[in-house]
Amino acid sequence: CDTLGLFIVIVRVVWVVDNKHFYLGSANMDWRSLTQVKELGVLGINCKTLSEDFMKIFNEYWYLGNQTANIPKEWPKEYSTNFNFANPMIVNSSGNNLHAVVSSSPPPLTSAGRVDDLECILKTINDAKSFVYVAVMDYYPLIMYTENMRYWPFIDDALRKVAIENKVKIKLLISWWRYSSKSENYFLKSLTDLTKSLKGVDIQVRRFIVPINQDQLKIPHSRVNHNKYMVTDNAAYIGTSNWSGDYFTDTAGIGLYLQSVSNSTSAAGIREQLLGVFSRDWYSPYAGNT
Repeated sequence: CDTLGLFIVIVRVVWVVDNKHFYLGSANMDWRSLTQVKELGVLGINCKTLSEDFMKIFNEYWYLGNQTANIPKEWPKEYSTNFNFANPMIVNSSGNNLHAVVSSSPPPLTSAGRVDDLECILKTINDAKSFVYVAVMDYYPLIMYTENMRYWPFIDDALRKVAIENKVKIKLLISWWRYSSKSENYFLKSLTDLTKSLKGVDIQVRRFIVPINQDQLKIPHSRVNHNKYMVTDNAAYIGTSNWSGDYFTDTAGIGLYLQSVSNSTSAAGIREQLLGVFSRDWYSPYAGNT
């Protein structure tokens, strides 16, 4: 890639241009996302291999856009990928070679060879050695947008496991806005309570609040930190899904995993950029306890 860097705002899922440029990010394609919501995405310029891999997922969506189309029991070969954790692609960013893997959800849209998005998130967490920092709008260990709510513990369990067993430091920056449920605080508190209960465990939570005035209150679904990313001591993950179970079982989503090939790092590397964004927001006056 000639350029691979963070780009604040543009679309919710993915753009691919000429099979060599791409954008992946959190924003919906409407005026509110571009003016009233805090978003984050990654822009790749002259990234042919990555762009072509994203295009295969776009082609799945395009196929399903036909009203008569059904999800195949097995996707045809042209939708499959050779790139996964066993065989990551290698891209160059700011002079650094990076392993890159594109993931997708839900499982019925995960073609042969493709890493499932939940698997990608869990690997990023489980491979961390010293810290996991997460910024997402919603955090619920539930499948909650169905008639019968169900417990969905996979990400929550992974965070608890690395914090307790490996003493990995966890920071969760979760949005707080007018549509947040009070129940979310109880789930988050159950994580931070482990810090007080077990020696060496460090799980911290802050809620990010975007300021809102009386005129902005008239705009529904606005004034929120809509980011969906994670950065660890050795990897970066940028996705399109909130962290509740429905987004991984019933909603189309895409993720991008990036990890340095060697132990060397660059101040301009994508992981370092993402870490800088997280630190800026974590220590900003907009982040605190509710």
